[in-house]
Amino acid sequence: MEQEQAQRIFVQLVRPGEGTEDTRRLATRAELGEENWNLVQELAGESARLVVTGRNEATGEETVEVVHEALIREWQSLREWMERDRDFRTWQERLRVVMRQWEATNKKDRALLTGFPLDEAKDWLERRRADMSELERDFIKLSLTLREKEVKERKSQQQRITVARTTAICFGIVGVTLIILLNRQSIITVVITSNKKHLAKSDLLKNFYLPKADLSEANLEKANLSQADLTEANLSRANLQSAYLWKTFIPRANLLGADLSQANLSEADLTEANLSGANLKGANFVKNYMPRSNLLKANLSEANLSEANIDGADLSGADLKGAQLVKTFMPGVQLKDADLSQANLSEAYMDRADLSGANLQGAKNLNPDQVKRAKNWEKAKYDEDFSKKLGLKGSK
Repeated sequence: MEQEQAQRIFVQLVRPGEGTEDTRRLATRAELGEENWNLVQELAGESARLVVTGRNEATGEETVEVVHEALIREWQSLREWMERDRDFRTWQERLRVVMRQWEATNKKDRALLTGFPLDEAKDWLERRRADMSELERDFIKLSLTLREKEVKERKSQQQRITVARTTAICFGIVGVTLIILLNRQSIITVVITSNKKHLAKSDLLKNFYLPKADLSEANLEKANLSQADLTEANLSRANLQSAYLWKTFIPRANLLGADLSQANLSEADLTEANLSGANLKGANFVKNYMPRSNLLKANLSEANLSEANIDGADLSGADLKGAQLVKTFMPGVQLKDADLSQANLSEAYMDRADLSGANLQGAKNLNPDQVKRAKNWEKAKYDEDFSKKLGLKGSK
């Protein structure tokens, strides 16, 4: 137990170098936690003298740092701890920069984490909660709460817009009698779904609230569905070519075999959606949120998934040739037999992704450390030169 405490303390006293040597770092008592401070004092005592404690004159906070940077270079155990925790500590230092910026804005909501950085922080919080300070945990939780609040507000706004717009439509068709009934969601849904074959290039569904709507085989080519709520909707085999789905809310929807080629789904929410066999060629998924979605054998060739969150998604057998996966958050993703040839994986987060049988020949901006954090990486296909970098048997 004490050894684990010591490890947690010392890795916090080292600033991980990014292309440079690691250096010592001044940590506060709050960052290390009250439960570790007694051990800090022991390590600073006469019998150890491994750290030096002090106090920040401006804030009054108690501080600690390693006694000398030579300790970082010469202590084998500390070097091993840092190598094991390098990814986490590098991320944690970036988080602390963001927190300082947030504090400088008087803790304004606009300075909280959003998008990919928030998804990454949530993942680290789930895995390394004990290695974060209370302030860091609270900052992430506050960011998550704000995102949930914004989703609820958007949903409420969509409901108001849907009722108002459908009222206007029905007023021109059947008059006041039907307007009285418009508070019933079923009436609104019938009006839309009965015309689903004639919605191409339409702006009608923008901001609409249509959970569980049956839009199977609908013609929505080039339609504007931005910020609509289609939770659990049936869009199987729908034609959504070049459709505009910016910030559209589509969790748990059925898009089996749908055609979304060249569609814009940036910042849309496709959590747990079924996109198996869907045509997503050239689609824009920038900053899209689709954890645990089913993309089995989907066509994502030349699609842009930069900064998207596909945590835990199933892309087994998917076609990702030439796809942009820059800074894509993809831990635990199933990529069994997926084709990632010519894909750009710069800074993609692939921890625990399953690469069994995946084709990574010609993949761009891929590095060995990134690959080795995935599962079954040795069972994937690589260019000969990259195989050598990985130290795979049979590479010349």
